[in-house]
Order: sequence, then C-alpha cells, then structure tokens
Amino acid sequence: MFKLKLSTKPLKRVLGDPQAATIKRLRKRVKEINAVADEYKKLSDTKLKANSVSIVGYSTVNLNGQDYKVGEVIDINGKRGRILADGSIVELN
Repeated sequence: MFKLKLSTKPLKRVLGDPQAATIKRLRKRVKEINAVADEYKKLSDTKLKANSVSIVGYSTVNLNGQDYKVGEVIDINGKRGRILADGSIVELN
C-alpha cells in the first residue's frame, strides 16, 4: 500500500492562506482595541468607575476619603447636592 501525498500549494494560490486572512482580520481588531485602550488610559479612576454600571442607593463613591452612595443628597456649607456616579456633585435648588 502506498500513500498519496498532495501538495497544498496550488490550493493556497487559488484560495489564499487561511491563517494569513485570519491574521489580517485580527490585526485590524487589535488596532481598534489599542485605540480604545489609549482613551481609557487618559481617564481617572473615578471616571472609569462612572463608565461601569452604578445603581443609585447601592453603589458607592469615595470623595475626600469618605464613602457616599450614588444618588445620596448631602449638605456642604449650607448647599445641598446629589452625588453622581462619576464622583461629582450636582447642586440642588
């Protein structure tokens, strides 16, 4: 019994190398991911946490060493404000 050995070179010439096509597609994806990663590197930790899901009344934000719940109303120097998920405070009238 003998084995028949076929060359894949003619098929690669006609159809192209499947690994090369996969690598080409993945390189585009890597560029997209790196672009997004650069944007996230510029953000502070507080801003990154704000990009995640926060639940009013349950999620906490640390401001000046003190933890506050998102949505909590606080009084600062006679002015009322609500804690937002990004760590900022919006003034209430």
